[in-house]
Amino acid sequence: MNADRQQSQLGALGLLGIGIFNVLCIGAGLGLGWLVDRGTGDSPVFTVVGLFGGVVLGVLGSWLQLRQYLKSDGSG
Repeated sequence: MNADRQQSQLGALGLLGIGIFNVLCIGAGLGLGWLVDRGTGDSPVFTVVGLFGGVVLGVLGSWLQLRQYLKSDGSG
């Protein structure tokens, strides 16, 4: 029973890490896009592109991490 409890805590920490990874990807995309827009004086075109890129990278990274976890779990 103690091993089950440790496994669930490890899973919760892994999911927290994935959430933090997504926030950082989206924030970095927005920040870089905003900096490029500010430097070029454009409308928020690059901010939207940065947001889209951050979301795509976050989803891709989350999928890769979850796929690895499911393979080691034996469910997938």
